[in-house]
Amino acid sequence: MLLAVLSLDFFATLFGSPRALLPVYASDILHVGPQGLGILLGAISLGAVALTPVTGKISRITRQGLGVVLAIFVWGICIIIFGLVPGPLWLSAFLLAGAGAADMVSMVLRHLLVQLTTPDEFRGRMGAVTAMFVIGGPMLGQFESGLVAGLTSTQFSVISGGVACMLTTLIIAVLVPSLLKVKTGNS
Repeated sequence: MLLAVLSLDFFATLFGSPRALLPVYASDILHVGPQGLGILLGAISLGAVALTPVTGKISRITRQGLGVVLAIFVWGICIIIFGLVPGPLWLSAFLLAGAGAADMVSMVLRHLLVQLTTPDEFRGRMGAVTAMFVIGGPMLGQFESGLVAGLTSTQFSVISGGVACMLTTLIIAVLVPSLLKVKTGNS
């Protein structure tokens, strides 16, 4: 179950993170220049920060595994629509903020699951493994999205990344059905 939870985040950011392509979006697709790029780069974080006041309520979700899966689906949907609809800037920023909010929900529930299901004697090791997944996914994702964009197009890279994010989430949910039912007793 822990591997499934960590893999969900890893694959969501490996395939679904458009961060490396935002400069191309700002200059060639949205034509908004450096100020627009700053808005796009900050939008995901803004969406996550906007949910910070309700993180306590997020942690009370009873089926945390299902919550992680649904949050990652929302992330993927926001990324796909961002790729399909090239502007205006406010809509692109709104979609990225929605992705950031979904990521915040996923992160809170993921960390809750990892902390409450890991035996005390393995907590330090799980922290290291979690960091590897959480840091490695986005870094490799920037490489992946740039590679796909170079072979196809920027928009195809973003859209296909969102689709791949949702497909891998569905595959993990099917392979580990207990993930959708897990309750940590925190609620």
